Amino acid sequence: VATVSGNMIHINGTGNVIITASQAGNENYYPAPDIQQGLIVVKAEQYISFSPPGAHTFGDPDLNPAATASSGLSVVYNSNNSDVAVISGNAIRVVGVGSADITASQPGDHNYNPAPDVTQTLIINKADQVITFPAIAPVVYGVASFSAGASSTSGLTVTYSSDNTSVAEVTDGKIYIRSAGNSNIIASQA
Repeated sequence: VATVSGNMIHINGTGNVIITASQAGNENYYPAPDIQQGLIVVKAEQYISFSPPGAHTFGDPDLNPAATASSGLSVVYNSNNSDVAVISGNAIRVVGVGSADITASQPGDHNYNPAPDVTQTLIINKADQVITFPAIAPVVYGVASFSAGASSTSGLTVTYSSDNTSVAEVTDGKIYIRSAGNSNIIASQA
């Protein structure tokens, strides 16, 4: 609980301790009777510093929330919306679009009371995506239906349409040639 160094008491932890004051005397004085006083050391208060995480984008790497407790003890986190963000170790993992309240907590220990929770709102925005669509080489009327071969960086399914369905028609993701001529095939991902 406490140690004494010289005339100073150093607090080591919480609890009760008896501090004894002594005076050994000298050539003119007898030793003084020891006097004891009880010292009670109670838990210290602590607080959490937690800056707002700001807006992020779906697909971002795990986020370090970087909250700290004034006690130096480890901070733990909780997300109120596991469809948007989950806690993985001491990092925030983005799993969807929307908002989630991230709460930083420190439950205390034998020397510190629990810190008041601090909650910050995390906003996750939609990510951009790009479609890669290789050029379609000219085909001969009568060729079998074929896939256009487009893909999206999101991995979501690409849909197709034709601007001239009398030449080329898209059905179930495949291009069917209906007659000779020109048609633009449009790749989309909503």
